[in-house]
Amino acid sequence: MNIEYPKAIKNVAWSIILSTFHINIGVFDILPDWLGYILLFSAVKAISDVQPTAGLLKPFAVIIIADSILDTVLKFMGTSVGIYVYNLVISVIYIYIYFQILTDIWHTASHCNTDTGWLIPPLRNITTVTHTIAFVLMSMEGNSYVIIAAAVVNIVMKTRLAFHLFSHANDEKFAVADV
Repeated sequence: MNIEYPKAIKNVAWSIILSTFHINIGVFDILPDWLGYILLFSAVKAISDVQPTAGLLKPFAVIIIADSILDTVLKFMGTSVGIYVYNLVISVIYIYIYFQILTDIWHTASHCNTDTGWLIPPLRNITTVTHTIAFVLMSMEGNSYVIIAAAVVNIVMKTRLAFHLFSHANDEKFAVADV
């Protein structure tokens, strides 16, 4: 068994938590996104040992790490990147990397016949759709109630997904499987 694989799943879960929750003191983010993306990058490396397609996500992980660090620096300077096309590209990369890494985790769970992997696809799909709805409507200055509803559902589902990944990483079937 690849002993790094369960740790990688936990890193994905922590990455989801760090990129979802924003607790700020002034401009200082206590739970920085870039730390979550670094954990995601390390998870991509470990998961690609089991699911080679995950290795294709490395450049995208580097892009979102760099964007998050840039965003943090610009926050300290009191500004942000307000270019729609740039924000759209970053959002698409964010959606893609999480969708694909969760798909790779699910494929491995299916291969190992784990009892805990079944919830990954629906949670992945719900978080993808709600993130997309919130981004599109915010960009179009859409109905604020729908944006808030999509954001709340997204946060709840991402939290559920992260906790599910923590329990999935502890599934005993990984101990006997050839991952």
